[in-house]
Amino acid sequence: MDQLKNGVFGKFLVFNDVGHSGKLNHRMLLSQVFYKDKSKMVFRVFGNDVSFTEDDFHTITGLKIEASDYSFVDDREYNLKEQYFSDVKNDLKVDNLYKFMQKRSLLRAGATNGVCVDIEVCDEDAVKLAEIYLLEAVLLGKEHSRNISDRSMKIIDDAELCASFPWGSFCFNELIYNLSHLLTTE
Repeated sequence: MDQLKNGVFGKFLVFNDVGHSGKLNHRMLLSQVFYKDKSKMVFRVFGNDVSFTEDDFHTITGLKIEASDYSFVDDREYNLKEQYFSDVKNDLKVDNLYKFMQKRSLLRAGATNGVCVDIEVCDEDAVKLAEIYLLEAVLLGKEHSRNISDRSMKIIDDAELCASFPWGSFCFNELIYNLSHLLTTE
C-alpha cells in the first residue's frame, strides 16, 4: 500500500468524502458547446461560455502535462496481461481487473470459500494492477464493461516510464475524446 500511495496516482487514494452530483454532471455535459478545437471543453453556464482546459485539469489533478506523441509506447513489450489474465480470450475489461483484485483482497483477508486464485502476485505487480485500475476506472471513468487500454498497461508496466509519463495530458486527451464521442453518438 505504501508503494501505491507514493506512486504517480497515490494522491487519489487520500480522497475520503468525494462525491458527485449525477444531475449536475448531466446538465454540464448537456450544456457543452462543441468546438473544432479539441484542446478544451466549453460549457454554457448561465449564458456564459466557461472553458475547461488541460491546464485546469492539471490544477485539479496535479498530473504532469506536456505535449507528447504517445505512439512510441505501442511498440513496447509488457507482460501483465499475459501473466495474470491469460484466461481472458478477448480484450481485457475493467471488470476482469476488478474481479481479479477483489479475489486477491478476499484471500488476503483470510477467505477461502469460493475464492480460487492460483497465480501469486508480487507486490510490484500488485501496485501496477492497482494503478491501471485507478487510471482506467477512476481517472478515465470507464464503465466496468469497457476495455482496458493496452497502451496504458504498457506504460504502467515500465516503472521508470510510468513515473515520468505526462499522465495529465494523456488523461485529459482521453477524456475529451471519449466525452465528445459519447455526446455526439448517444
